[in-house]
Amino acid sequence: MRGLVAGNWFRQINFEALQQSQTDKTLADQFSFAGYRNWVEPSVLRAQPERYHLYVSYACPFAHRVILMRALLGLEKVISMSVADPYLGGEQGWWFQTPTQASDYDGVTPDELYSASYLHTIYTKADAAYTGRVTVPVLWDKQAETIVSNDSAAIMRMLNRAFGSRPSGTDLYPDSSRSAIDEMNRFIVENINLGVYRVGTADSQTAYESAVGELFEALHHVDSWLKKQPFLVGEQITESDCLLFTTGIRFDVAYYPVLYTSLKRWSDFPNLSAHLQRMLAVEAISATVKLDHYRKHYFDDDAFINRRRLPNGHFIIPL
Repeated sequence: MRGLVAGNWFRQINFEALQQSQTDKTLADQFSFAGYRNWVEPSVLRAQPERYHLYVSYACPFAHRVILMRALLGLEKVISMSVADPYLGGEQGWWFQTPTQASDYDGVTPDELYSASYLHTIYTKADAAYTGRVTVPVLWDKQAETIVSNDSAAIMRMLNRAFGSRPSGTDLYPDSSRSAIDEMNRFIVENINLGVYRVGTADSQTAYESAVGELFEALHHVDSWLKKQPFLVGEQITESDCLLFTTGIRFDVAYYPVLYTSLKRWSDFPNLSAHLQRMLAVEAISATVKLDHYRKHYFDDDAFINRRRLPNGHFIIPL
């Protein structure tokens, strides 16, 4: 795993070697959750949207959620955004286009605030002794020069609470549906958004077969659910649809071949496929899709080389 330890960047951290002391166990724990979970009140965000900036990558499904929210709420000219290159496998992790480091991918930008080459330097600007993962998305406070949050769900909710009720906006978390959205979000995140990674990181044949079975059971359930309505929580797009979409748009092009979620393609599920097409019909959504970024991110990052040899000499084999 990549990350920062006391402000120092490490391309690979060996937690097995570190788990010799309680201190090192605490260190490992710091890599298991989002390092920043602060909250901006809707009134503050509404009054000063230009104070905030997003660091994202189109390749990352968790950052994509926030990009979708920004687009659907019409905030492209209100909240600025820097976009990292899709390739995460280099020595320095997420990186930005610079005069000496050009990206081959459409939509990648420089860091417009500090001209940083690497995202980890943004984390250490916020906290010179930061320990933890260096992830996107990041909501940055330009005035305080610090990270507000790197929790995608919280950033989505902050943006919607502040701007979803505007006449020109789209409320993706309406009062009347909040409990249903919360319940649906929990199911989608645990069983589908994270389920694909449990398949891809399985370290035994048994673990793989269990994970892939659970994933496809969830997909069949949601496919059946979508048979009776166009979106996950009724007749309009909500947060839940954004969560499902970011997995669906990557499934056939990246997860199926790289993570071996290969019992079926997304396009083989009639109602999941129809839902994906309904989402893509929204111009604000389709404009956020970068298939070439997904291919680069998943095929060329060594973190996703998952058909590895096991101690007994066998390989994990897709069913």
